[in-house]
Parts: sequence; structure tokens; C-alpha cells
Amino acid sequence: APGRIMSAGNSGWIIRFGLNKDKAWLWKAGFWMGLLFFSRFEGILLFPLALAYIHFKSRKKKDLILFSVWPAVFLAFELIYNYIRSGHFYTGYGASLNDYATPLSLGLYGNLFSAGKGIFIYSPAILIPAAGFKFFKNIAERRLILLASLLYLILYSKWWDWSGDTCWGPRFLMA
Repeated sequence: APGRIMSAGNSGWIIRFGLNKDKAWLWKAGFWMGLLFFSRFEGILLFPLALAYIHFKSRKKKDLILFSVWPAVFLAFELIYNYIRSGHFYTGYGASLNDYATPLSLGLYGNLFSAGKGIFIYSPAILIPAAGFKFFKNIAERRLILLASLLYLILYSKWWDWSGDTCWGPRFLMA
């Protein structure tokens, strides 16, 4: 999950804003966050984390609004598109809470350690970035990335099809 977060661009741009306070990074981060909503709706989990980080770093409402413009545009576009296409606002990732009824312990064990889907069995290289966390000078950035990774892990572990169908390895954690 940390690789997905950084490759999606949103956290990397937000961290750059936190380090140098340049507003251009907020605008770019907002664009990538909005694009993340549009391409993978579960990315919306990162939005409150990003807002909290921006608030922690700048304490200005104008910065929160600047960041939120693009996500609002992309979210509105996706909801309107879904309504025109199917007559409802569903995103395709489960219309009810019953879709997220897997016991958390089962999903976590399966995604992390099981012989058929465990990320540590199918991708042990995932442990390499963990060694790099000690090089983060600011604890806030380290917490942002770890919390975002944890949110994705919990979401995919609670989903009814946590295993990702018939593929080898943890499909959702590696996509």
C-alpha cells in the first residue's frame, strides 16, 4: 500500500507542501487526489488524512480549500457520471455495509500471512521500505504514510472478497 499511495502522487505532493509551504504543491496534490477518487474510489479514505496533515502543517483554511477544489470536481463528475450511466450514485465497490462484513482478524491474517494470499509470502520485498522509515526526519510524514497504509489494509481486509478472487497473492494490496 505505501507504494500505491506514493505512486498515486497525492501523499508525495502533500509532503512536499508540508516541507516547503509552496501552494503549488497543494494544487497538484488536490488534482492527484481527485484523479485517485475517479480511478479508485476507495482512495477517498486518504482525503481526511490529507486534510488533517495540511491543517497540521499550515493552519490556514485557504490551504484546505485550495487542496479540496480538484477532489470536489472529480467527485462530482464521478457521481454524475454514475447517475447518468446507471441511475444511481453507486461506485461499484459495494452498496451496503454487508459487503464489508468479513471479520477483521480473518482478512488481516489472509492478506498478510496466509499461504495463498499473504503479502509477506508473495512479496517479501514489501519489508524493504520499512527500513527506510527511520530516515524520515519529520514524524508527521512517517505517520501519514503508515496510517494511509493501515487504512487500505483494513478496508481490503474487511471486504467480503478480501482474497481478490482466484489470483495468486494479495491482488488488492499490490494493485
